[in-house]
Amino acid sequence: EEAGRNRLREIEQLHRQITERKKAEEKLRESDEKIRSWLEHSPVCTKILDQDFHLQYISSAGLHALQIDESSTVYGKKFPLDCYPEPGRTAIGTHLEKIKQTGAVARLETPVTTASGGQLWFQSTFVPITDEDGRCDSILVVSIDTTDQKRAEEAQAHLEKRLRQAQTIEAIGLMASGVAHDLNNILAGIIGYPELLLRILPDHSDLRKPILAIKDSGYRAAAVVADLLTIARGAVSIREERDLHTIITEFLCSPEAEELKVLHPLVRCRTRLDARRSCIACSPVHIKKCLMNLVTNAAEAIPATGTIHITTTNQYLEERLAADRTLKAGDYIVLSVSDTGAGISEKDLERIFEPFYTKKEMGRSGTGLGLTVVWNTVQEHDGNISVESTGAGTRFELYFPLAAEKRDVAEKPIAAGDITGRAEHVLVVDDDVQVLDIASKMLRMLGYAVDCVSSGEQAVQFVEEHSVDLLILDMLMPPGMNGYQAYKEIIKRCPGQKAVIASGFSENDDVQAAIQLGVHTYIRKPYSMDQLGCAVKEALAN
Repeated sequence: EEAGRNRLREIEQLHRQITERKKAEEKLRESDEKIRSWLEHSPVCTKILDQDFHLQYISSAGLHALQIDESSTVYGKKFPLDCYPEPGRTAIGTHLEKIKQTGAVARLETPVTTASGGQLWFQSTFVPITDEDGRCDSILVVSIDTTDQKRAEEAQAHLEKRLRQAQTIEAIGLMASGVAHDLNNILAGIIGYPELLLRILPDHSDLRKPILAIKDSGYRAAAVVADLLTIARGAVSIREERDLHTIITEFLCSPEAEELKVLHPLVRCRTRLDARRSCIACSPVHIKKCLMNLVTNAAEAIPATGTIHITTTNQYLEERLAADRTLKAGDYIVLSVSDTGAGISEKDLERIFEPFYTKKEMGRSGTGLGLTVVWNTVQEHDGNISVESTGAGTRFELYFPLAAEKRDVAEKPIAAGDITGRAEHVLVVDDDVQVLDIASKMLRMLGYAVDCVSSGEQAVQFVEEHSVDLLILDMLMPPGMNGYQAYKEIIKRCPGQKAVIASGFSENDDVQAAIQLGVHTYIRKPYSMDQLGCAVKEALAN
């Protein structure tokens, strides 16, 4: 009987053990289901690998993010080599080996290629799971999609780079603006006096050649100053509606383009102007300068025989595409200049728009300002510039916002014989004695009656006492009135007074304001006799 009771107790104890085990197994099963449910509903990409790094589990979020079909045979494949053919897989593989050896938690941010070929960024935490003996028998991988953050960081870095570039260019521009007025006044003598001497020297004189060399040197120095002024802030504030196709045609027929053909006889230039709308609000001289710099660089990038392509197309940029180019949504004309040269290296490509950065050999054309001029001009025209380069050549694309359509007529140069005057009375206003002397001599040689004063205040007083047909005003005359202020006072006394602004400064806001008041045109110092004569003739005719 006692043996029977013992047996019964054993059976009851065994039953309790079995019951408790079943309850524990049920709780474990419920816990597993809860954990799996949490993993499946979690936005975090979760993976479980075995000790040999074969994929045992991947959450729904992971399948969705990587665009993997649920029926995919990705399970059981070795991670990451067989799972992700992407740039970060080598780094992941190295970390997995270290984790297995050290048992330490590791974190890593890597790019991942999705099934459709898109690229995402994940920040992953690798957690080793050990057995009773402390050996790693599986690895938990928890990954957070950081693609948006990465793209935001890249966008911020790009904007910071553009800001630094803009600040550098602005600093150069401020420096240029500060010295340009005085420097151009000096160059006026280097260019103006040789021109006056050449007009009176006989053709056979031995002095003509050195004097021509002095004049040419002055013009080359003036071109450098003009480039510096172009990268100054507000350098292209004066705009007019022009047909870009007409500007391109004018450039291709210019002496500069003809000179390039002589220097690079084996380089062909092909145009395909497909844009159906091509009117832009621009400064034509600056657009031509952009085109000249790009075509010159393209020709010099071709070592022997090659082709330069100049094309135009129209493109509508929606909000997203426009934002990518820091532009406003709308219609644009895209001017493309490409070549079949050797291309630009990646490290140089990052710096090509920096002032004075150049890879040209000593003695070849260029100061390192050419592409800076292009970049700044495009920005001042509310546009955008992009560049792509490979071993097969380089392609620049310039985006300009379209203006209202307007029938454009190519500029016709005034013949030399048409610039002579008929004794019209011209008052030259400038604070530089040398400039006054050169301008008065040129104008008298062209047949005008000339008077000179050296300040804005003197100009106002002179006009009160004398009638003049035309004013030629310097813009900057410290410490007194500038050209705009003087003209503003003069038209109060003489409404409709004709005037031309001649300045070594850029076409800034004061110049634009003066033109809105009635000044006919702007002529940049140092000027030639023909340029001065054309400006005076046109102003008197209007």
